[in-house]
Amino acid sequence: MNQRVHNELDGAFKLLDGVRCQVEKQLSCSILHDRQIGEEVILWARKGFRSSSGAPSPSPFVIAAHLAFWIRKLKPFRILRLSAFVAYLDERHVPNPFTAAMLERENLENPKTIFVNEMIAVNIAFGIIRSAGFSLKPKPDLVQDFVVSLRYHSFSPNALLIILESMVETSDAVQ
Repeated sequence: MNQRVHNELDGAFKLLDGVRCQVEKQLSCSILHDRQIGEEVILWARKGFRSSSGAPSPSPFVIAAHLAFWIRKLKPFRILRLSAFVAYLDERHVPNPFTAAMLERENLENPKTIFVNEMIAVNIAFGIIRSAGFSLKPKPDLVQDFVVSLRYHSFSPNALLIILESMVETSDAVQ
């Protein structure tokens, strides 16, 4: 792997991990990032937005749509159930490194944890678009519907592109 691709992967992993941390706080849980699948997400997305745009520098909407698509499709994130891991270690009489506070932080009853990859995909997409200077202020119900739809329905990167573009707040918008 050449140095440029390696640097791109490092930057993309930092972005993925930053959003992973945000979603961990939202869900009150620990999330594992499978780096091998994460690398595959980035490489597939990169291939898609490079070929689909035809331009040397694709729009932030194209980048956001392709990353969201591949995160949702390949699911590189999963919930780490510390309590299950501690029980596994306890059965084998192996001391665990987790504090009581870490175990208390775990919210086992949160039904939203099944949407972890979709939440990260949406947050990544919104972050990319906002960092490019666009204003996104979708209603919370719309974001929730978007996350659930990503989980249960099939979307192409182009469909996600259209959805993301439609969420941009314009100065002409009636409020």
